[in-house]
Amino acid sequence: MSTDINATDSPSEIATASREADSAAGGSPPGRFERVLVVTTDDPAGRAAASTAVDLAAAHGATVDALYVVDTTEGWDMVVERRERAGEALVESVEAAGASVG
Repeated sequence: MSTDINATDSPSEIATASREADSAAGGSPPGRFERVLVVTTDDPAGRAAASTAVDLAAAHGATVDALYVVDTTEGWDMVVERRERAGEALVESVEAAGASVG
């Protein structure tokens, strides 16, 4: 069975549609995912991806693994260190968001 999901649907609408489809298909367990991996960046798209991952994980009772990649081959050490700190802060913010939703 499939569900109709639009690109404009919010993560909670998608999760609700998914749960309803599971229920209609014979009562599959409520959690399909055990872990959700999200790669985040320090821009609106990266933050939206992290937020969506947290919402999806909460809907399925899953954990979130957040990843931030730093290209160490370009830039000076100072730039790389700054990017690493920014990445650590983003990953910590995903952790805090996950803790706030359970």
